[in-house]
Amino acid sequence: MATDANGCSDSEFCNELHTWLPTITVTGSQSVCAGATAVYTQTGGVAGGVWSVVPAAAGSIDAGGNFASSSAFAGNATITYTDNSTGLAAGSIVVAVDAASVPTFAAIAPICSGDVAPVLPTTSSNGISGTWLPAVVSNTASGTYTFTPAAGACASTATVNVTVNPQTTPTFAAIAPICSGDVAPVLPAVSIEGIAGTWLPAVVSNTASGTYTFTPAAGACASTATVNVTVNPQTTPTFAAIAPICSGDVAPVLPATSSNGITGTWLPAVVSNTASGTYTFTPAAGSCASTATVNVTVNASPQISVSSNCTGATADVTVTIVSGTPTTYSLDNGTAQAGTAFAGVANGNHTIVATDANGCSDSEAFATNCIPGCPTITVTGSQSVCAGATAVYTQTGGVAGGVWSVVPAAAGTIDAGGNFASSGAFAGNATITYTDNSTGLGCAGSIVVAVDAASVPTFAAIAPICSGDVAPVLPAVSIEGIAGTWLPAVVSNTARRVGSWLIRQVVLIPLRLWGACASTASVNVTVNPQTTPTFTAIAPICSGDVAPVLPAVSIEGIAGTWLPAVVSNTASGTYTFTPAAGACASTASVDVTVNPQTTPTFAIVGGDSLLPAVSIRVWGLVTCGGK
Repeated sequence: MATDANGCSDSEFCNELHTWLPTITVTGSQSVCAGATAVYTQTGGVAGGVWSVVPAAAGSIDAGGNFASSSAFAGNATITYTDNSTGLAAGSIVVAVDAASVPTFAAIAPICSGDVAPVLPTTSSNGISGTWLPAVVSNTASGTYTFTPAAGACASTATVNVTVNPQTTPTFAAIAPICSGDVAPVLPAVSIEGIAGTWLPAVVSNTASGTYTFTPAAGACASTATVNVTVNPQTTPTFAAIAPICSGDVAPVLPATSSNGITGTWLPAVVSNTASGTYTFTPAAGSCASTATVNVTVNASPQISVSSNCTGATADVTVTIVSGTPTTYSLDNGTAQAGTAFAGVANGNHTIVATDANGCSDSEAFATNCIPGCPTITVTGSQSVCAGATAVYTQTGGVAGGVWSVVPAAAGTIDAGGNFASSGAFAGNATITYTDNSTGLGCAGSIVVAVDAASVPTFAAIAPICSGDVAPVLPAVSIEGIAGTWLPAVVSNTARRVGSWLIRQVVLIPLRLWGACASTASVNVTVNPQTTPTFTAIAPICSGDVAPVLPAVSIEGIAGTWLPAVVSNTASGTYTFTPAAGACASTASVDVTVNPQTTPTFAIVGGDSLLPAVSIRVWGLVTCGGK
């Protein structure tokens, strides 16, 4: 009923129908990571209703309440369940869709194949924990590793690349084999590819072959490498033994190649046939062989003399041993005998050969001319004379005043006093005879004398020296083993200058030999005079000026050094030049004058006089002062 202000009213009857709706509750996670899923359920509504999400950009939800959030959305979304049985009832929940974080990691530096693999961190730089696939880094191949955040972390997956560089194998030029004892090669510090590193062992042995390991420097991404160095052992040259020879025989020739095929040279180069010696073989360069020696024995030949005494029409001949130890004797190639006496030798020319145990022999020729009724004349004196030397002979049994003679005439001359002067150009046997003319029968006695050729001593050349150097010492024995004395006995170490000409002093030094059948010899020694270096005079300088530079070479082209080495520009001084070693020059000096800086002074004048153009003090040719 309705009543107005005037009290008037109206009443109506109606029939009201009331419908009661259910309360629908939606439950589930109120926070979802963008791109993740969540399940929602409803209570209070009839099953079979409709699920929806607002805004639509937040994701999608299926009939089972499975919400798939969009990875591109971040913010709040309302998820609603509508009960279609009434068409009016619905329930909802507000869900926060959180943006997913991106895990970040420090870059992993490249590694070398075979290095210790890096360990992947289980927590990102921005604090997100998770797991990796693959879980372990390979140390042999490059790869990409995927990080999956732990459940509930609201983070996306991330990847990390690990680069594995392959190992480079360093290579080196092959080292040629060396000989034991040679200078060892130096191992290169850098490979052909430019890889630096170190070696073990660090130094190459020059006595034994070996393998040397190269370890690349840290970070070189290279493997170790090895180099083999072969050290060949020194081979000892071998030679067939040289049979002993007799003095005066033809000397053997030393072989240029050893029995085991090594070539080289000998010192001395020629075998002496007068004295035993040791000869040193030096292998040719690069033959990997040591030196070797060969001994050559030169047995002295025996020396004999023969004398004969007439006994009627034949002579008794006696052999006298001058040197050596002969063991057998034969007359005119007859049967050898041990005795030294031969009886009943007929007149004529004969030869007796004496041989020792080494097979070395001496033969002496003689002649007999026995006349019945002649006295026995015996000639005595030296039975061996050096060619060019003299000897004195005497006779017994004959009458004085007879005639001395020598056969052959080329052997020398003998005067009436028995003084024999042998010829320097002759070598061999000579028969010296004394003939007694008092009987008219031509009675004579003789002796066979061996005239030995004189050896010529030789010496190694002496290198020139500078005047004032230590003088070389002359050897007391020649290369052939001949001893003697020198005249002058001491080498001069000075040179002389004549006028403006430089004279090289040549010293001739004859060798005087005592008891040796050898000629004199000379050796030249050149003594170069000391040159005095000269230099262009250095003009005076002022204190503080740029100092002049001393020349490294004199006007004559002599190099050397200075003391002091640098010219002072504050004080005058003398600088000494010392020539380089072997320059054959004396020291020299150069004076450098350093004039002090002078302060100009002027007389003071009155009035408006002009200033003087020159100071009161003027010093010679060099004025050291201000304006």
